[in-house]
Amino acid sequence: MKATGDALVVQSLANCAWAYATVGHTAEARRLLQRLEHAPEGTWVDPAVVAQVFAGLGDSDQAMTWARRGLEERSSLMIYLKTSAMWDPVRGNPRFQTILQQMNFPP
Repeated sequence: MKATGDALVVQSLANCAWAYATVGHTAEARRLLQRLEHAPEGTWVDPAVVAQVFAGLGDSDQAMTWARRGLEERSSLMIYLKTSAMWDPVRGNPRFQTILQQMNFPP
């Protein structure tokens, strides 16, 4: 990743990591996730994309921790919380439902 915070690169890495996770290539997904979590200084990584990767890996606790950060940092990607299939693995989590309510999504 570029130190300038190339959002397209970050989003692409996250999408690849999520895809790897959902098809069972968890080692590769975690390798990419490490790159996101330890991005070069000055690179902003949207917490929502990290949350989606953790959701794809089935790590509901970490997904909700990062989703909470996404909410707090006002990630623009949080608007897809209600409809994106990337969040399907954590929809039943009470913390997920709380975040939806805090964002004023209709039930």
